[in-house]
Amino acid sequence: MHKAKRFTIKDVAREADVSVSTVSHALNDTRYVKAETKTRIQAIARQLDYNPSKLAAGLRKKSLNMIAVFVANIESQFFAKVLKGINRVALSHDFHTMVVNTFYNQAEEEKIIENLKNQLIDGAIFVSGFDNRHCIKRLHDQGFPFVLVARKLDKDYPSVLVDNFAATRSAVGYLSDGGHRKIGYLTMDFKGKKTLTERFAGYRQGLKDCGLSFDPNRVVIGAPDMIDEMEKSYLLCSKHFRARPWPSALIAATDHLAAGAYAACKEMGLKIPEHLSVVGFDNLPLAKFLDPPLTSIKQPKEEMGAYAMEMLMKRLSGEKIEKKWMMMDTKFIERKSVGPAHASMPAIPD
Repeated sequence: MHKAKRFTIKDVAREADVSVSTVSHALNDTRYVKAETKTRIQAIARQLDYNPSKLAAGLRKKSLNMIAVFVANIESQFFAKVLKGINRVALSHDFHTMVVNTFYNQAEEEKIIENLKNQLIDGAIFVSGFDNRHCIKRLHDQGFPFVLVARKLDKDYPSVLVDNFAATRSAVGYLSDGGHRKIGYLTMDFKGKKTLTERFAGYRQGLKDCGLSFDPNRVVIGAPDMIDEMEKSYLLCSKHFRARPWPSALIAATDHLAAGAYAACKEMGLKIPEHLSVVGFDNLPLAKFLDPPLTSIKQPKEEMGAYAMEMLMKRLSGEKIEKKWMMMDTKFIERKSVGPAHASMPAIPD
């Protein structure tokens, strides 16, 4: 089977008996070409099934209608949902996305950020991850268009956020209303991560609101680069709950962390919620399929991504953004992972 010939701009120019530059201007509307000549060139291009190279066009205008989306862990269902919202809006504007997966590697993110201005990238969206305050500020000062999602920095930066502090604060109140007095907290290391810092601060304020004392022995903090959150959470909880006082309830900073706690409980012969009530954060798809289904704080993930992309499109078109900080609502989703506070704990096997 012979491979079909792919016609080039030179073939169109030869058939139309004009220069290559005339063909280019006629097909890209980059300079005036007589209507009769333009019509003839377009007809020949269709006949030869010639499609102008988008890369070549992008090189000419120094743009490929491309948005760089920075995520910390592409395997996370949270990032996948935000990306879905971003892509939906991007495609509706004839834009495409390039996903930059940093794996919580701050140095790698900084290196790529520094190279952005030298690439054919129109703008960027940064989803969660490390704050990287100085690099983001440099992009802002250089006028490079970007939007932040779940990464709270400066009010001058266009951002799509939720109130993490209020959400975990209210979760503590919910558990306290159910009789829980020993409420633990499970999180990744939150140094340099404003989102996780606010969630932990909300937890501590919630304890204070309810007249409960803060006990650091009830707090489990993982490494800053917990890529496989579920496995690392499982290992952390398995070790922690054998060595320290057991809480009656646990708030996890993410649903993935909560799932790891589930696995640790199962291995130790403990039941949820009979022996431990658990509340997650994000309301990821996995939450309703855990056994028992996980009570979780819902973030409107797709909506956050979609709104961020709309904000970026406005920035790229020169349209003024009236409200730079878009604060979206969270919702407490009750399922079966929370019960009354236990009276006593079973012995945990070694």
